Amino acid sequence: MFSNWLSFVGFLVGFTGSVIALLVSYGYIYGNAFKGLDFLLILLVVLPAFFALVTSFISAPLILIAFAWTLPFTLYLWMASGSQWLAVSCLTYLFSAYLKFRGVQSSPFKKPMQTFKRKRNSFLRYRSSSTIQIHAFFR
Repeated sequence: MFSNWLSFVGFLVGFTGSVIALLVSYGYIYGNAFKGLDFLLILLVVLPAFFALVTSFISAPLILIAFAWTLPFTLYLWMASGSQWLAVSCLTYLFSAYLKFRGVQSSPFKKPMQTFKRKRNSFLRYRSSSTIQIHAFFR
């Protein structure tokens, strides 16, 4: 499931950020903090948090979609009411995507592909008689 430790740390950060967003939005929806913003909180914080929770298990950095989805409303709530925990959860989505992207780039599965490219480049070999001899590729 995880190709290296960067992917695993990206999973932990994304999972933690989505749980923080769900807990904070639960407190805001069922508390008396933001009356009348229940629909917006569900649409712009809870749904991206569930999406981030699901995509934190995937090694590809799809959690960036949740980051872009929740960023405007989170910035608005942070500037208007000082709700910094939603901004922290939004930043954890971005940091998780960065870690996952770095984990995909440094994946150990790239090495067999590089050896395949070297074999493919040595498909045509030059002989000393200045003629090209094509070796059988599938021996």
